[in-house]
Amino acid sequence: MKISFATLILTLCLLPVSAAGQSDLPKMQEPAGAQEGSFTELEGMVEFLQERLQEDPDNLDGWLMLARSYAYMEQPAKAAEAFGQARQQFGDSPELLTSEAEYLMQAAGGKVDENTEALVTRALEMRPDFSRALWLAGIAHYQRKEYGEAGKLWQQLLDQLAAGSESKSMVQEALDDLADRGVSLDQPKENGPGDP
Repeated sequence: MKISFATLILTLCLLPVSAAGQSDLPKMQEPAGAQEGSFTELEGMVEFLQERLQEDPDNLDGWLMLARSYAYMEQPAKAAEAFGQARQQFGDSPELLTSEAEYLMQAAGGKVDENTEALVTRALEMRPDFSRALWLAGIAHYQRKEYGEAGKLWQQLLDQLAAGSESKSMVQEALDDLADRGVSLDQPKENGPGDP
């Protein structure tokens, strides 16, 4: 049964395409000890991290752990803020820019606002083939009903993904939705058995 495109958008927002673009969508990495401990213990760890980072803000691993902890606690706005703090301390990178954008988008219920899109645009300026940024940029165009632009970005993303992967199937589902809307997509024909 074909899943709805709204469901697909939500799924891919929560499970972003991998940075390398060569594997299935990764699940959120849980902070160390999260499975064994309670949320109360995790909150205590977050408070400890915050105190340590106030004393030593030049600790990239600490900012990333804080962001992942907030994400695991389903606090995407705070996760985005932690990635933003990491950018302030260590400068822009496609990974940090896109991570911040992903969680800003989650905090906004899946909507890509101007600030989120600016982060994605900067990420693509730094690395035009960065798969996670291509996906988010496509969503921004889709939400503005600029379906042709969304299709170009998602086609570029599709071409990076491993054949048969879950992520490629999901991006193809998004492209199929555009085709259903009458968008002309220039997709290469896959050779069948016996074709040269």
